Amino acid sequence: MSETKKHDVALSFLMGDAELASEIQSRLSPHLDVFAFFERQQEIAGADGLEVFSQTFRNNSRLVVVLYREGWGDTDWTNVEHEAIQERHLKERVDWLLFVTLERDETLPGWLPETRVRFSFPDYGLEQLVGTIKYRVEQLGGHLKVESVADRAARIAQETQNREESERLLAEEGYGACTQEVDGLYERLCEKANSIGERTPSLGLQAGNDPRECVLATPRASIVVLYHPTALPTGPTLVVREWQGKKMLPEQKRSRIYLEDPKHLRDHKFRFSHRKDLGWCWEPYGDDGDTLPTQAMEDNILTMLLDLRERIEKENPHPADDW
Repeated sequence: MSETKKHDVALSFLMGDAELASEIQSRLSPHLDVFAFFERQQEIAGADGLEVFSQTFRNNSRLVVVLYREGWGDTDWTNVEHEAIQERHLKERVDWLLFVTLERDETLPGWLPETRVRFSFPDYGLEQLVGTIKYRVEQLGGHLKVESVADRAARIAQETQNREESERLLAEEGYGACTQEVDGLYERLCEKANSIGERTPSLGLQAGNDPRECVLATPRASIVVLYHPTALPTGPTLVVREWQGKKMLPEQKRSRIYLEDPKHLRDHKFRFSHRKDLGWCWEPYGDDGDTLPTQAMEDNILTMLLDLRERIEKENPHPADDW
């Protein structure tokens, strides 16, 4: 007889992968009980809440699925999950664990077994991952529910309620919330970028901001983040603008001039939005990336800068060729 568990599946992931986790949860929820922590961290308050959260991964889930990329286990909450998973690993066989690598050639934790518990998302994709999770849950004694007409109606009604609640929040609180999110984004982006610049001076990375823009600049590539609070018809919009060359920081504009103007390459646009699973978030125009909460946008923008710099270095090895 299989052991009773509170959850069939518990998902562990970085906030930058919250949209993927939400999609997995959406596909599994008609058939399985899935735990995925989307709410903001402060909503679990006190030692009791933290212990309940930890127990979800230590004891209370039949299968634990880790959406793994570099940085997992280093943030406050994935560290809690990491420690709970390691503790369980010492006590039980690893049939209950599925490590999903989101990038090729990831360096995985040394304690992770070489076989059986690993799944390469780039090689097999979402459909096979969902199928693998269902199969593993059944192998561990779980049972797939058949979604009845009543269950489906209830799920659709809940999705409609969530969407209407998000629309209400955007209408009533969106402008103030967006301004607060952008202020925090600019501040933390500069802190992170300047910290990286101090640790790796060869990058030549500098950052600065004023209320209108945040500038991340290296000698050969720059990102300028612009906030348009009243963009029509989409509402508040964040523009992430790529430049070839070094842009001046806001505080430098009064005392410096360009000898050669940086070259504008492309824009990435994100509209301010709200989702039940992500909270306040940024939704890309078209297919330009994933919908991300503000915390994940910070790392996303820094990744854009590093990718841009690397691309320019490969295409134009000599700085004189930049203009």
